[in-house]
Amino acid sequence: MRLLYPKTIELMTANHLGDIPMGFGRRGSGFGLGFGLVLDPGEVGEVSSAGEFNWGGAAGTRFWIDPQEQLIGIFMGAEHTSPNAVGGRFQSSSVSGVGQVVLRLLQSAVVGLRF
Repeated sequence: MRLLYPKTIELMTANHLGDIPMGFGRRGSGFGLGFGLVLDPGEVGEVSSAGEFNWGGAAGTRFWIDPQEQLIGIFMGAEHTSPNAVGGRFQSSSVSGVGQVVLRLLQSAVVGLRF
């Protein structure tokens, strides 16, 4: 069952700001139809890939979808002190954690090899 047409997804994940900077002085990011976009991960300064789309809520909720890495993260929190800090740490930890799992799998595979 198709919920959205591919063209709809394409429009939703395209930057509609042009040269207008994203709020709060964030460089390297843009805005699609409903969420923020990572255009240049080096400028954004977070663990991400170009083409990632994401959004953070007022009380710490956050989601991101990274098509390049085939990774989706959803963080549901209720912290009013520094809402996006917790979600950001969750994203960094998740990506790092996935890397650690892959590294451990590769290390265990190599241990079993005979040269």
